[in-house]
Amino acid sequence: MPAALVDGEDAIRPGLEGPGKHEVRGQVEPLIAEDGQPRLRVHAAFEIRLTDPFGIAGPDGPVPARDTLQFFLDFQLEPRPENLPPEG
Repeated sequence: MPAALVDGEDAIRPGLEGPGKHEVRGQVEPLIAEDGQPRLRVHAAFEIRLTDPFGIAGPDGPVPARDTLQFFLDFQLEPRPENLPPEG
């Protein structure tokens, strides 16, 4: 399955100086759930540094571990009930 590129806006501290967009690479996998309905499974991972560019000091410890937030995403999207095909 090819990777998808998704842009996102910063929501850590709105109005804070620093980049407002981050590139996040992930995979989107179509699947059929146990209930027979379609789903999209999303896998992604990304990091955000806090000291530079946001000026937020992290806890004690070595750089870059002390000021780096790591995000690992793995979730499923499902259609809204009104978008499902009629049963029968």
